[in-house]
Amino acid sequence: MKDDARALFRSGLPPRLAAAAAPLRPGVLGVAIGVVLSAAFALVTLAHLLILSPDAWHLDLLGEYFLGYRVSVSGLFIGAAWAFTAGFAAGWLLAFARNWAVWLWLEIIRMKANLGRSDFLDGI
Repeated sequence: MKDDARALFRSGLPPRLAAAAAPLRPGVLGVAIGVVLSAAFALVTLAHLLILSPDAWHLDLLGEYFLGYRVSVSGLFIGAAWAFTAGFAAGWLLAFARNWAVWLWLEIIRMKANLGRSDFLDGI
């Protein structure tokens, strides 16, 4: 798949189209989404610790999904680590699925373009 991306940039495609079809790097997108989710999770937990109101969200329920999480200072770090892990997995899967879909789309376009140029039915 990486060779197809390099071929895109060498081909005569307009730069904007070549950039749109370029593959995403799953690890980089996973780290980016993981960092954002981890920071958001830590900020929400910290806000819940500092500004506890009676009608606040019940963050304790997240302990059912994230092992070891509690609304506390130690839970803030545990929850941030879990949020990073979940964000990394989601980002990696998103980039993988997007790269696969773009690759499939390009293959279908390439097959349709080659279908008109072949002499497959000329011998009949």
